Amino acid sequence: MAYANIEHGASNLRQLISAPFVALNNLMDSLANANAMAHDAEQLVDMSDAQLAAKGLTRAEAIEAVFAKRADN
Repeated sequence: MAYANIEHGASNLRQLISAPFVALNNLMDSLANANAMAHDAEQLVDMSDAQLAAKGLTRAEAIEAVFAKRADN
């Protein structure tokens, strides 16, 4: 007697149906991270070189820190 494995097909169907939603979720996460990075970078751009120096940073180091912080997340 032969047995049919219907669970395998259901799993593939679930993955197929959920794939667009997973992709949309990933897109929204990427947009949120990019928005936060842009906000952080904008705050640094608004600071004077003297304010950055008071924090012990150059402008280039500050921008690198923003990108490094977001890359870790």
